[in-house]
Order: sequence, then C-alpha cells, then structure tokens
Amino acid sequence: MNINMKISWNCLNQLINLTNINSFELAKKLTLAGFEVENIIHNTDINDVIFELSITANRQDITSLIDIAVEISTITDIPLEVDYQIRNNYIKHKIHIKQLNNDKNFNYFKNLSFCMMQNISLRPNYQLIKNHLIAYDLKQNNHILDIIKFINIKWGQAIAIYTISSVYQDPTTKLQFSIKRDNINTASSQDTIYLNNRNLIEIHENNLNQHKHLDTVILMAYESHKQDNNQKNVTGNFTFLPYTLNAYKEIFYLLNSDKMTSPIIYIDYNEVEKTPRINCRINKIYDILGPRIFNHKKPAFDNNRIIQILKKLNFKVTNQKNTLHVHVPKTRTHDIQREIDIIEEIGRIQGFDTFVDQLPVFQNKNQISRTILINQKIRRILRSIGLHEIINYSLHGHTNSKQVALINPLNKDQKILRNSIIHNLILSKKYNIYQSNNLFEVFEIGKIFLTASQNSNNHEHMHIGGLLGNGVSNRSTWNKNGTVLNWFQAKGHLDEFFERIHAKVRWSQYAHTNYIIQNTKEYTHPKRTIYILHQNKTIGLLSQLNNKIAKSLGTSYKIYIFEINLDELIKTINMPQNLKYNYVNHSPYPKVTRDLSITINKKISMQYVENIIQIIKNNNNEFLESVNLLNEYHDNQNTKTISIRITYRSKNQTLTSEKIKILDEIFNQNLTFALNKR
Repeated sequence: MNINMKISWNCLNQLINLTNINSFELAKKLTLAGFEVENIIHNTDINDVIFELSITANRQDITSLIDIAVEISTITDIPLEVDYQIRNNYIKHKIHIKQLNNDKNFNYFKNLSFCMMQNISLRPNYQLIKNHLIAYDLKQNNHILDIIKFINIKWGQAIAIYTISSVYQDPTTKLQFSIKRDNINTASSQDTIYLNNRNLIEIHENNLNQHKHLDTVILMAYESHKQDNNQKNVTGNFTFLPYTLNAYKEIFYLLNSDKMTSPIIYIDYNEVEKTPRINCRINKIYDILGPRIFNHKKPAFDNNRIIQILKKLNFKVTNQKNTLHVHVPKTRTHDIQREIDIIEEIGRIQGFDTFVDQLPVFQNKNQISRTILINQKIRRILRSIGLHEIINYSLHGHTNSKQVALINPLNKDQKILRNSIIHNLILSKKYNIYQSNNLFEVFEIGKIFLTASQNSNNHEHMHIGGLLGNGVSNRSTWNKNGTVLNWFQAKGHLDEFFERIHAKVRWSQYAHTNYIIQNTKEYTHPKRTIYILHQNKTIGLLSQLNNKIAKSLGTSYKIYIFEINLDELIKTINMPQNLKYNYVNHSPYPKVTRDLSITINKKISMQYVENIIQIIKNNNNEFLESVNLLNEYHDNQNTKTISIRITYRSKNQTLTSEKIKILDEIFNQNLTFALNKR
C-alpha cells in the first residue's frame, strides 16, 4: 500500500539549493526515480509550493524531509546543505556534546539522546515555523512543541519534550535516569521515566494548557532495554540517524539563545550490527542497464559515477577487482537484498530514460540455438521410430522422501515435483489400456526436480523418457512369423536413435549409483537393466518394466522403459556443421508463379544449369523468391528443352502484370546469355 507524503518547497530549499530547477522539472525527476508526484499545490498565503508524493510500500525509509532531500541531491547531483556551523554563531554559548557510553546511570537505555534547556523562549522568526506547519497541515500552538513537530518532520527524528518540577544546578554530575514500564504484558504499556527519582512529564497537545509557560525542559529520544521471558525487547521511539545532532542544533537556533544557558547534548548510542555485504559486479551493471544515450546535461556514466550514486544514498562501497562490496544502510535492508536490487538503484538514480531501450545485437542473429536444433531432431527421429510424444504435468501426488514437496499445493494430486519421467509415462499407459488403446508407445521431454540431499549442483534437469512395447507382432522379414518387441529390438531402437543424432555413448551392465538409478529403481527390472554411459558417467538407462508394475497393468507382453539426462546427452552429440537455419521475415504480399521453357545444347549438363540459375537468383534476390527445374525433354541429337518454374514476390508491394513481364524478360535474357556463353 502506497503512503502519501507532503513536501514543502521552502523547507526543501533549506536542505538543498533548488534555485536552478523549477517545481515541474523536479516533479518529473522524482516521478522517474520512483516517487510519483500526484499533485503540486501553490499556496499563496504562505508563498510556498507543496508536493503531494505517493511513496511505494517498499520505501519505508522515506519518512522525512531529509530523506527526500538525499534522494533529490543524488538525482540532481546538487550537494546537501546540512552543515550548521554558521548557525552555531547565533547561539551565545558553545554547544557541548557528552558521550554517555558505559555510564551506569544510563543502563536503562539501549540508545539515548537528551538535552536539558533553561531560560527558553521563541525567536522573533517564529512566523517561519508557523508557515512550515501550515504547509504540512499541522496545528500551531505558539509553543516550543511547534518547533519539535517541525524538526521531527524535517530531520526524521522522534524527539519528545519533558518537563521537570525543579532545576538542577549541576546537571552534568548529578543526572541519574531510571525507567519503569506499567502493564508490561499489554499492548498499551507505557514507559515512565524518572530523573533523580522525579517523574518526567511528556508534553503533548492534550496537556499543553497545563504547561504553557516553561522555563526548563528536557528534549529526549530513547530506546529502552526490557527483560520479558528472558527475551530482550525494545521500547520507546528513538531514531538515531546521522542528522540527530543537526536536529538538536536547529532547535537551539530557533529558540532565543541570548538567554538560554549553554546546552549540553547527551548521547548514549550503541552501534547497530553491520548489515550483510552484497557483491555487485560492475560488468553486470553495464550488461543489465545497457548502453547509455549521450546527454551533456547528465554526468558520464562510469565506475566513478556508480560509486558516487551509492555513496550519496548512504551505502558503504569499496571496489575490488571490478566487484563492488556494498553494505546497505540499516533503513534499506528490507528492499535491498540482492545484486539486482543494487543495479536497480543505480539505474533509478541515473535515469532509466538515459539508457537505450532496445535489445543488444548478437553475432548469431536469426540463428536457432544448437540445443533447440538438437531437440527438434530428437523429436523427429523418435516419431519416425513409431513413438508418440506426450506432455505431462511436473506435479503429481506420488510421494517419497527423495522428491520435492510444495509448501502450499493446490490439491493433493499436485503436491510433489517429479524426480523421474517414468512415473507419469506408466500412468498414461495405464489410462490408455483402460480406454482399450493398447497401441501406446510414447516418449516425453521435460524437467525433473531433485532435492539437495541427492548431491546435485543443479536442482533441475531436462530429461527424455520413453515407453516401448504394445503387443503388436513385428516381422523382421516377409517370410517369417511376427514376434512382439523383445529386449534386443528395444535396445536396437535406442542404438538407431543414438546413431541418427550422432551421440557418442556406450552401454554397460554396471554403473556407479546416481540420482537416475535411485529415482527409477522402483520401476526397473533387477536383472534386465542396462546403463548408458559417457566418459564413465551414467547419463541414462534402459530396462524392462518391473514385473509387479507390469502385472498391475494387465498386459501379456513385455514393456521396456528408458530415461536419459538430455542435457548430458546433448554434450555427447557432434552435430554436422553443414546445416544452418535462419529466420527471415515473410512477405505479406502474394507470390506470382511462372513456368518457362528453354531450348539449349544437349551437351550442357543439368548441374551446370542449376549453378547458373543459383547465380542469377543470388544477383536478383529482391523479387526472385525461388527457381526450380521441373523437367528435361530431349528433342533431337543436338538440343534439349528444360522446363523451369519461377516464383516472384515483393516484400513491400504487390507485383503488377507489367512488372512481372519485365522480370521474365530479364531472367530469360540472363539465363540465355549464360548458357550460350557455354
């Protein structure tokens, strides 16, 4: 679910100089970067422009003005202006920062930041704060609470105001906090904080009238440790970001510093655990994002620019041997978890519109891959042997410990990923026998899935499986009685198959146990199984179907099964290099066919004629689609007549009769000239 957020242009200009960019241009950049600007409101009462943003659910880290400012700074390459050294000159006394690490007086807190202030009042420029609150539709109370609300929005903090009943003369040495939690087992439990055994009262809009005039207050944000059933729980509303000190400093600036005593900021912060490292290959970044469109207004996209983008987004980056080691900010660990997430961040900031949105050009353009060609050939050969191809689901309900189970299956019959092709082939055979279709010899090409316990590098493999035998008698010669398929004939079918696909494999009665043997053991015959090997590695097997299963099918003939790892089988194939297939665009315009007869010298061979025709076709391939020799007639001892069929077709127009007549004359002249030259 998207989150709506308002951004004030005037507030934003306090953090980043937007003088050279207008609101509409900024809105376009934000939208391209993933922050959709739903509306732009011009508020003339406060002379401000308000952006209404839609923040996607995965960007839970965008909660404040500084978060958006960091994104804009990275997108526009304009530096942030968050240094308050100049503003500190407006504060009468120097700000002191005291670290409280390992201080026993603050052991109640996991993280803590607080400051005690005395003699406070609002500066004369409070009207600016009121305008900012109006921009964010917040109530104005003419109170320090207004400043705190604005600071929390701007700097992404969770600072709260507390009041105390008396002033401490020496707070640096006598401060001692304690904390108690009421109703610890309820969802509405609250922390009660004590300072030197005195209860601190948080100021909010509901009790503001009781604390309208304050002389001394404590600003605090914290996280507390709680022990509950031996588990450490965290309570409170602490947010310690790199801008926590900036938030406190701006609070001091917005208060009347002439009367305020020297502020001391107490910090007790435990460094969070480092986030896991993500390795991002620089070559992978360029491969995925693609070539960049040249734009002189955009910085060059190179390694330095990539590292700069990530660092501006508060990622910690080191480059080692063209691999970026990236530590993701704690606030981004929920949506940045993989290498592709890093690449998406880089493309988002650089601008996806700055990259070429077309597929890269490959050297093997218009050519079918070797794997596809071999698969097509395997299918043709198996069909020519007499097998039908079937396709089964990869899911079934037959369970054993060696199969991958779905966590949330649609039904009980589709809860297991198969680890063998054979099981579904047997079910198909059983179904066809039930339907009185005994002529059932089939093969299937599909994926099988392995568990990690079967010691396989890949958990998916492409397999080919088959089922041979249908009870029909086959004659080896015309004068002998037919016999049903036997073991040697089944093996012969596979030998023919291997020979026709040029696979270099060998048969063996013995093999080292692997996942193929394990997963097909319940279907194979213990005495009539032979294995297919390549370089002493078992890639498949042929077996007679187990007697128990064969009996359940109710057949009187032998059934043989085979299963082969297709990925490994393809590695054994040495395909001839004389066949190439290219894809070409088919013309949408009609073809025109012409038959032509020519009388030539009887001594001219047909092979020579075919060569001449091929040369003419290659030189006139714009309209000439095909030329075929149909017949050859011998007229007398010196001459003969050849019949030629010519097909014309244009890729961009319909050929007219006049155009075809001209093409016929050109072809006839070229062919006659070449043959007479002979």
